Amino acid sequence: METLGTEAAGNAGLMWVFQAILSWGWHTMILEVGRIALAIELVLYLPRIHFFGQKSESGWWADFCRKLAHNKLLFAVAAGGVILVDWWLLKPWIGGYPYGTEDLPETLSESLTWDGLGPFFTWAGLIFRVTLATEFTLLWPRAYRYFKKHDSGLWADGARRFSKNKLSLVGLFLVLLLSNTALLAPWVAPLHYTKQNFLVAWQEPSWQFPFGTDGLGRDLFSRVIYGAEISMTVGVLVQTIIFSIGVPLGSIAGYIGGRVDSAIMRVVDVMSAFPGLLFIILIMSWLGSGLFNIFIAIGVTGWVGVCRLLRGQILSLKEKEFVRAARAMGGSHGRIILTHILPNSLTPLIVALALGIPSAIFAEAGLSFIGIGISPPTPSWGQMVGENANYIRSYWHLATFPAIMIALTMLGFQLMGDGLRDALDPKMNE
Repeated sequence: METLGTEAAGNAGLMWVFQAILSWGWHTMILEVGRIALAIELVLYLPRIHFFGQKSESGWWADFCRKLAHNKLLFAVAAGGVILVDWWLLKPWIGGYPYGTEDLPETLSESLTWDGLGPFFTWAGLIFRVTLATEFTLLWPRAYRYFKKHDSGLWADGARRFSKNKLSLVGLFLVLLLSNTALLAPWVAPLHYTKQNFLVAWQEPSWQFPFGTDGLGRDLFSRVIYGAEISMTVGVLVQTIIFSIGVPLGSIAGYIGGRVDSAIMRVVDVMSAFPGLLFIILIMSWLGSGLFNIFIAIGVTGWVGVCRLLRGQILSLKEKEFVRAARAMGGSHGRIILTHILPNSLTPLIVALALGIPSAIFAEAGLSFIGIGISPPTPSWGQMVGENANYIRSYWHLATFPAIMIALTMLGFQLMGDGLRDALDPKMNE
């Protein structure tokens, strides 16, 4: 009887999980996120159709785009139809503005304050999240289809080599999964990361709480999902800061040379003399904890490698024949750098970007682990590991799952970066 009761409880648990997944997939990912993504794609197809209609491509889709692009009346009718369909798709969601709030501004002066505009930015930010997730997911099949059709050149050869590397595809899948989880965290997470329920505190993984709960009764699965948002934001924005500093300085040092090159490289040497992590800890101790300060600390100390890399590339390219020809034809220094040298240096920069994102994520995790990174209650994988490392014997799940997510993130970007490096190397053979 006890065995039958256990089996019945297990079947009930499985049915509950199955129904919960179906409900989440239908109501959240299709009726809400799916409707927004479809509406966004319909709007973005209008300029794509106009742009594609100007090309001399062959095929039924090219003919259809040319007819719409060259006939203003048909294009206006198509645009009107897209607007009507988008209104129907977004009507249930637009009716909920301001998203997550109940009070509307009563006067213009109230609506121009942060409290009045805050709901709009929240609402627009959610649309932007879905747009990024949709476009980033569709970017890869579109690029592969385009380069498969245009089968000559470095990028087409690189796309084919990348698609044949199984480990690179695994890394790409992990990166896509993590990035979409970060972008769609408000929809993917079952609960908000601050939601507390002391009645379910310290629970181990179960059907209801897949990753268990912490001492405040917060769902660890939801906090791990929101932690992906923090980690991916740090990785991308830190690399933006690094490239915005390293690329201009590396370009100037490599192209101009002389005293300017010596001055910039002496600064690089001084920055390289400091241990990277210790320098970041020093800056964080001075600025204090916080997400914005992490961007500054890691970005200010991480541009050295990009600067050196680009300087070496430019030194090897600036005496090539095509650069000399552009200089002889009267091209300005800025134009030569932007249109001739930098495009031919993109391959190592793309690889450096792909491998730099996990390094920034790991640095943030290390800072949060020692308590000078993200401030609670905002979740960070490193912070969760650091806070719960002392409970690893009694509540193993609290530190294990965030550590696994850090490892998967590092693995995904490393595999994808290695694949990009091999695929974009012009010396590689088919």
